[in-house]
Amino acid sequence: MVETAGHQASDKGALGEMNMLSQSRSPRMFAIFEPCHEDTVLEDTENKDCGSMMDRLFDCNFQGFTEVHGWTHDHSMTGSAPFELDSASRTCMYSDIIAMKTVN
Repeated sequence: MVETAGHQASDKGALGEMNMLSQSRSPRMFAIFEPCHEDTVLEDTENKDCGSMMDRLFDCNFQGFTEVHGWTHDHSMTGSAPFELDSASRTCMYSDIIAMKTVN
């Protein structure tokens, strides 16, 4: 499933939609490929479920994250590697489009 602020697209076309968005030539797109994996490290263990993590990611709130799965994936558009809190928040906040590809 690809989720963008206010929009979800499920089905086999989700990756295609994420690719289409990335090719939209928006100079400010922020995308993470499948961030809801066990190797995403979040210090706040009470809010580690995928829904809570996604809420925080869409709010560009990376506080407490020390690692985000998919950050350096070929389909991700994060603007920096490796993951770094201040850079992640800044890149996300200044994006016109925020997209996350998740697994159903």
